[in-house]
Amino acid sequence: STWGKGKMEEKKTNENKKKQGLSRSYQLKAFERAKNENLICFLATGTGKTHIASLLIDYFSKNDREKDNVLSIFLAPTAQLVEQQAVALQNETSLEVEILHGQMKGRATVSSYGDEKWTDILEGAKVLVATPRVILTALCHGRIKMRMVKVLVFDECHHVKSRDVYSQIMGYFYSRCEPSKRPRIFGLSASILKGKPIKREMKENPIHKVSSLVLEVQSILDSAVFTCSSDEIQQYINSPLTDCLVHPSWVPPVDDWIDRLWPNMIEQFFSPYPTKT
Repeated sequence: STWGKGKMEEKKTNENKKKQGLSRSYQLKAFERAKNENLICFLATGTGKTHIASLLIDYFSKNDREKDNVLSIFLAPTAQLVEQQAVALQNETSLEVEILHGQMKGRATVSSYGDEKWTDILEGAKVLVATPRVILTALCHGRIKMRMVKVLVFDECHHVKSRDVYSQIMGYFYSRCEPSKRPRIFGLSASILKGKPIKREMKENPIHKVSSLVLEVQSILDSAVFTCSSDEIQQYINSPLTDCLVHPSWVPPVDDWIDRLWPNMIEQFFSPYPTKT
């Protein structure tokens, strides 16, 4: 009934408000920006980047008018990360999550999935958590259309390079999709420069190095970069405690070492062998 549907929508709205109420201030800042533009969230490990992604996925899945055609995709570079992030998203959202990677035990390989299997997946799940190669193959075979996707999350997006799978998804499918039908892009990274090749001229000009590499990631993902001051996140980071111990540089005189070692050497090399009994 209309009344029952209205009650369900009200319940979902209250759940979302409760979830946002538990969010940290910088998470809400990133979420509000990501609702309106493609964004790379550059925050330290342990600051809750996946939580921001879950807020965004929830928002688009429950506020889009095309309720029958809402799909979010969360890409992670390894099977282990896929499993880890799928658990987090399942706990953070009320949406059905499907895991897709090439190392799933007790199931047919993803590469063997036909049209019927993909239809079942897309009808049953609203969030696909997958390795990028799986999604690229599905896009190439037309089993997923870019216009079907509302949110496209790139985990560990600092790995993006001009010819890797992330960039192929963006270059071959996102860029060719009609602008009004493109998904919201959300990148996650704790170190946006990690793994980037450092050219000779970059070593001579570190500022140019940083700016050019950041611009490369922004260009490939068609996104702006979000970060915040360390003061806002410091209380949420488990930084190791460090201490400095200074070892004395004093070395005893050589004569002292000889006096200590010589008796032991005499005993070791000239003592009689034990007799057999």
